[in-house]
Amino acid sequence: MIDGLGLDIVELSTVLALFKDGTAPRFARFVLTDEELSTLNEFTQEHRRAEWLAGRFALKEAVSKALGTGLGRFLDFRDIHISTDDYGKPIVRVPRLPGRTFTVSLTHTNNVACAVCIMESSNRQSSAE
Repeated sequence: MIDGLGLDIVELSTVLALFKDGTAPRFARFVLTDEELSTLNEFTQEHRRAEWLAGRFALKEAVSKALGTGLGRFLDFRDIHISTDDYGKPIVRVPRLPGRTFTVSLTHTNNVACAVCIMESSNRQSSAE
């Protein structure tokens, strides 16, 4: 059963500005888990770093919208963990919310990063019941 849907779009120029003014490291530590921060630091090109960070930010916002809680009161950015499978597909975990499944997608252009999240509960009932 679908319990929530979230969508978010981030302008890459906003995140690129953080790299230019030197505040990107602080912003990244606020948004990313330690594992995600390590992945970000593997990228060497500023535009790719900004694109990746914008995508993670957008996806975490989309997850919070699917949850219906927003960020700050119940969850913060670092409570949402994003990794990838062997093919690069994003995988979302929210350890504080066991029993929730998140189906997500990310996309980028030269100007924006966009993320969508569908949240489902794991205790589905079949339509025959």
